[in-house]
Amino acid sequence: MAYRPPPHRWALPILLGLTAMALLAMVALVWNTIEAERDERTQVLATTKVLGEVQAVRRGLVEAESGQRGYLLSLDSDYLDSYREGRADVMPAIARLRDALGRDMTPEQGVLVTELAAGVSDIFGEMDRQVQDVSTGTLDVSRSLVFADGEEALMGTLREKLDALERNEEGLLIAAAQRTDAVEARVLPLLAALVLLVLLSVYFTFRLVRRTAEAEAEASHAAELEVARDRADLLAKELNHRVKNLFAVVLAIVQMSGKGKPEAKETVGAITERIRALLTAHDVTQGAGGHAVASVRDLVETTLAPYRSDIRTTQVTGHDVMLPAEKVTPLGLVLHELVTNAVKYGCWQQDGLLDVHWDNYDGTLRLHWDEYCEQAGEEPASRGFGSQLIEGSARQMGGEITRKFTPQGLRVLIAIPLEGG
Repeated sequence: MAYRPPPHRWALPILLGLTAMALLAMVALVWNTIEAERDERTQVLATTKVLGEVQAVRRGLVEAESGQRGYLLSLDSDYLDSYREGRADVMPAIARLRDALGRDMTPEQGVLVTELAAGVSDIFGEMDRQVQDVSTGTLDVSRSLVFADGEEALMGTLREKLDALERNEEGLLIAAAQRTDAVEARVLPLLAALVLLVLLSVYFTFRLVRRTAEAEAEASHAAELEVARDRADLLAKELNHRVKNLFAVVLAIVQMSGKGKPEAKETVGAITERIRALLTAHDVTQGAGGHAVASVRDLVETTLAPYRSDIRTTQVTGHDVMLPAEKVTPLGLVLHELVTNAVKYGCWQQDGLLDVHWDNYDGTLRLHWDEYCEQAGEEPASRGFGSQLIEGSARQMGGEITRKFTPQGLRVLIAIPLEGG
């Protein structure tokens, strides 16, 4: 019987192509997130500077107005020093305000600054005239002008323009923050889609290998059977090689995107670690001899290996339990999240003990992750991305993950059905 290629042989290449596109979309989204955060920081600095100069203009106006009125009412020339100092501070502050707004000044801001400068010039002209009246002996006339409606209205107009500048700049800052939030909100759904595509790739890989094995069993001739086996092995190796290449490419692109950008180091590092966790889970499935299962022990040992040392005590025990391939990647992500938290905040941060043990209870894997340390961390007040990732992975596996923060350390119980679910 001649060798028959497995049906749907184009499904896996198409799925790998979609996975590659998702990885590239992830890189683009990471880049946009970095740029949005940078724009927000730039806007914060610009807004701080603009608001500082607005307050400088306010202080100068208040100081000049108080000094001029005090002089007119008391005829004490000491008040003129305060008036002159405030007057001398206002126009330079307006010039600095214009420089702070710079080339990004909106048309509305340009009109407000121009009208503010003109209004300040008018009101100081009025104040100078009143001071001059005193110097020429027309005291009664000057005192009657102190609370004139015209001057009060002009000063109120200046305050309104300063308030408008503050509201305008604060609005720009809020808009920049909203843009950053909108970009960051897309990261989690895209990462979930990427995990799903990787799971589908693994599923189709094993399905293709299984169907190839069935075709081999139907072959009656030894030579044809050998050819079919060689082709299946070559295809499986090629698929595995392509998946690894995809991970290598996206890791390189993510790391290059963050190169030379210290503000992006934490974001790039977190994404890189989670992609490496996916690669670790994939490597474990490839070590199962072509069967659609993987060893729980291999997955645990592989996840812990990069972090273990003489001072990081670990106890790993459990029977030889095999995990269905579609549940390897989500469990690998959960274990990676737990070991990362142990290094940063938990028992391994304090050179404590990590005890991982598991068993098969009536078709359900029950894996215990117990940390022991002198000073246990407190339960986070809010759910971060790591907590959402753990909860999402539990739903994908059809299981349940419970966490308990005790005085001795974190206790985690992972319950996963080994069949169905």
